[in-house]
Amino acid sequence: MRAWKWIALGVVGVGAMAGGIVALVFWLTSGAVDAAENFLTLVGQGQYETAYRTTAPDFRASNDLATFRTTMQRVRLDKFDSASWSSRHVRNNRAGVRGTAKLADGAQVPIYITMIRHEGGWAVTGIRVGAPATRAGDDDN
Repeated sequence: MRAWKWIALGVVGVGAMAGGIVALVFWLTSGAVDAAENFLTLVGQGQYETAYRTTAPDFRASNDLATFRTTMQRVRLDKFDSASWSSRHVRNNRAGVRGTAKLADGAQVPIYITMIRHEGGWAVTGIRVGAPATRAGDDDN
């Protein structure tokens, strides 16, 4: 009977350690997720200029505000309601979050947002709407 007690304690210990690792990963990547959700919320509220300012300088250098607004409307992110994230990664000063954006009309679209650490926060460097890349680390730009 004592052997079962030790086995049960071992299983509980391994489970607690795995839970702790998952919690740590979510905590370490929460800033990137928060930045992505803030960005999408601003777009969904029609605050294009404010959302545009949360993008990285390189992003703004290759996309003017008018093009940004048109693109967000074309891919329907102007109807953003909420998001759920299926994967996230942070590597050095780069991050990527992949998930599903729920739109106000109930439609759901796959989305992948890449970011770079910039001025103490996260700045969007790229957005892919539609068919996702195969892995969370595919778009480390």
